[in-house]
Amino acid sequence: MLSVIYIILNGARHTYSHTLVMNDIDKILSDNDLDNLISILEEEKQEFLYDLNLVFNNRELE
Repeated sequence: MLSVIYIILNGARHTYSHTLVMNDIDKILSDNDLDNLISILEEEKQEFLYDLNLVFNNRELE
């Protein structure tokens, strides 16, 4: 969750750190089931999934 927040707040200003954090997110998601990771979220679940979707749909740096 913190990595997603970092990506959103960073706004791709730092290419190297953006790439490192995206790699971390990819590894976490490949090693774990997303439903299990977000099972503890209640009211924040939809907002987090929306943010995660934004991160993955805008992963290319210009």
